[in-house]
Amino acid sequence: MHNPLKLLFKDALDELTLQGHRYYVRQSYPRGRTSKIKEAFLLTPYREAEDADLHMQAIAADHRRQRYNITDPLDRNKLYIAASQPNGYHVYLNHLREREWQPDAQLTACIKKYINLYTGWKPGRNTQIDVRLTLQFGELLINLQHGKDTRQISLNELEKI
Repeated sequence: MHNPLKLLFKDALDELTLQGHRYYVRQSYPRGRTSKIKEAFLLTPYREAEDADLHMQAIAADHRRQRYNITDPLDRNKLYIAASQPNGYHVYLNHLREREWQPDAQLTACIKKYINLYTGWKPGRNTQIDVRLTLQFGELLINLQHGKDTRQISLNELEKI
């Protein structure tokens, strides 16, 4: 599985707090698990409680979901423990590792197959298809644009093609 997100560390948490991010939503992040990691989580920062609550509603089926308020001393302590990357756990931030994300060769092949199977697009050699990766409530989404036509597919679904 392609994992484009970066790990959370104390300096990033400090910076987010300085930028006014008060609320944080934690959720399961299976894409971050490896053989040496018991569990992986994804942390998404929010400035407004309402936005964090919408995220919590969107991931209601995730039994590991949690909302934190960094101004609460107990929550703050838990967030900094998470940022220390405790042994056996990885905690990722909803930020891409690379400034300019590019799909790897395996993902590029999946994108080509998806285009051939599901879009009807017939791009020529000089035709550019815009491929972008975004996150929505912790789900990684691939956005494809060819001319004025756009498509969106979850990274999980794309990798199954």
